[in-house]
Amino acid sequence: MRFNAAAPGGRIFRSIGTRNVFDPARLLQLELSFCESFTNKAVREYGVLYFNSLNPQSHDSNHALILNTRVNLDSAIHDVVEFYRSRRITPRIYPSFISSELDLLRPYLASRGFTVQVYASVFMRVVDNRPPAVQAGISVRRISRLTDEVMELVHTDEAGDWTINVLKTHLNDGRFHLLGLFHSGRCASIASVKIMDGYSRVDDVKTHVAFRGRHFGTDLMRYLIAYHRAISSNYLYLWATNPVAIRMYKNVGFEVFEFDRPTWSAHIESTSGEKL
Repeated sequence: MRFNAAAPGGRIFRSIGTRNVFDPARLLQLELSFCESFTNKAVREYGVLYFNSLNPQSHDSNHALILNTRVNLDSAIHDVVEFYRSRRITPRIYPSFISSELDLLRPYLASRGFTVQVYASVFMRVVDNRPPAVQAGISVRRISRLTDEVMELVHTDEAGDWTINVLKTHLNDGRFHLLGLFHSGRCASIASVKIMDGYSRVDDVKTHVAFRGRHFGTDLMRYLIAYHRAISSNYLYLWATNPVAIRMYKNVGFEVFEFDRPTWSAHIESTSGEKL
């Protein structure tokens, strides 16, 4: 990991032979630095600020992490606000998964005008490797560049240019694999997997609005699990908030794993119409 998330104990590995025991704490550390392939960062005593002025509407590209809560938190939050406002980007803070961090930060966030959102999200990992079942007339392949067709699919999923800009940059990272499911020559669904240090993250699971209800997303996820198993021995994980998506992930072999840290974000309200 390029930036140690300063979790208690640092890197946590317990090996059995050549395989690491699944460790949610280690996974969460990697989750914090997932965005480094498609954004820039500035390091501070209190943490790190991710930013990409060329993609200002992307939340994942533009957010701060407070990794050290023993500093002057009022000054830290002030610095976050000034940093992003100087770049005409909405100030935003993501969780660092430090114990009681939101309780510690909330009064300082409130004093600076931040709105805090806590999400009913879950982290899931693959525990059941089922053979992929592919419907007749469809194929799956790795996507190396974004075509107009793929970009149209992203837009129909209520995403936008901010997501497209992230994907374009992420595709330059050899560890990032974007898969597409094609039906009669048309791209119906996409999903990505990023290979990291012992853990691989699933993201960008989207289906074109014209192909929904036909289980193409399920087919692609089953294929992605088998594809990942062929190229990596990493643990495969994702996080989700949509109950329908969570049911689908369970059906293809994922299960929820528990951790005692909330998922949240804090931002200062903007009238610029920015989206994730």
